[in-house]
Formats: sequence, C-alpha cells, structure tokens
Amino acid sequence: MQAWCEDLSQELVLEAMKIAVESGNKNWSYVEGILRRWIDKGYQTINEVRAAQKEYRERLNKKSAKQKPRMERDIPRNFILDMDAGEDE
Repeated sequence: MQAWCEDLSQELVLEAMKIAVESGNKNWSYVEGILRRWIDKGYQTINEVRAAQKEYRERLNKKSAKQKPRMERDIPRNFILDMDAGEDE
C-alpha cells in the first residue's frame, strides 16, 4: 500500500479503496486492479478520476436511453387459451 501511495498519491489510493468497498469488494487485489487501470489511462489526480467516472456514467445513461422499449401487449380479460386447438380428436 505504501508503494502505491508513493507512486500515485495517498488520495488516489483512498479513492480506489472507497470504490472497491462500494462495489462490495474488500480485497487488496481489487484495489490494485483499479489503480493499475488508472495508471494505464494516465490518471494522476483525483479530479481526473472523478471526471472519467462521471463521463462513464453519462455514457451508460445515454446508452440505456437509446435502447428500444420492450413491446408489451395486454391480454384480453376474456381470453381463453385452448391447448387442444387444431388437434384432431
């Protein structure tokens, strides 16, 4: 943990730990995965991380808004399903 604080910052390590806990993951390897991803993306400040998270959430919201709504139909109250319809007796 100390090495990560020296390489990045204590603030970023704490933020990664918060994210891990919020997602239900309390193990250090998950936190390290977050930190590695941030290094790969070039994030160096907490503001960069938070801006990227905000952008990601906005993209998800746009994507879900674009999805077509499911077609649903009401079944008439007097509808009776005849499982034998069309069968020869």
